[in-house]
Amino acid sequence: MILPFEGQGEVAAKKATSTSSQPAANGSKQAPVNNGPRIGGAPVRKQVSQPTGKLSTNNIGINETLNPTVRTGTKKQVAASTNQREDFTFDQLKRVWKEYSLAIRREKRESMYSTLMNSKMTMSSDYQIHLEIANELQGKKLEIEKVELLGFIRSKLKNYTIGLKYSLIATEKMEILDSKGIFDKLAEENSSLNKFRKLFNLDIEF
Repeated sequence: MILPFEGQGEVAAKKATSTSSQPAANGSKQAPVNNGPRIGGAPVRKQVSQPTGKLSTNNIGINETLNPTVRTGTKKQVAASTNQREDFTFDQLKRVWKEYSLAIRREKRESMYSTLMNSKMTMSSDYQIHLEIANELQGKKLEIEKVELLGFIRSKLKNYTIGLKYSLIATEKMEILDSKGIFDKLAEENSSLNKFRKLFNLDIEF
C-alpha cells in the first residue's frame, strides 16, 4: 500500500504527459485523442443540416436524357427556314413539279404520275397551287401524297407558303338519243323545224 505524499498529483500529471509524447514501439508518434468540445463533462453532438433536395453533380440525369435541351440557335434556324418566302415563276414551279413526277414514275407509280402530269394546274398570286382532277379516287391518292409533294416543292423553290388545293372537273353526261330525241333536241335550238314539219306534213321516224 502506497501512502500519499505531498506533490503526488503533479508527479502523476507529468508521467501522463511524458507517456503520450513518447514514440510508439514501431517508431511512429501516437496521435493525441480528441474527444471534441464538452459541456459539463459530456461531449457535444454535431448538428446535422436538413437535406435540401438538390444534389450538385456533373453526371447527366434521366430527365436531361429524355428531354434534351434545344439550343436557342437551332430554334432560330428552324424558324428562319419555315419563314422563307422567295419569289418564283410559274415556269419554275412546272419544272420542279415535273422533276417530282418523274421521280414518282421511276418508282413505278404510274397512276400518281398520270394525275400529276395530266391534271390542269394553275397558281394564284399567293403561291397556292390548284389542280383540276378527274375523279374522287385521284383526290384520295393526292391527299396522301400531298405532304411529301409540298415538302419537295417548298424546299426546291425556297418558299414555305406554297399550298395545294384540288377540285373535280364537272363532266357532262353523254346522252344516247333516238331519232325523236335528236329532232326534239334540234327543235329546242331552232323552233322553225316544228313549223316546217307541220307545213310540209313531214313524218319523223320515231
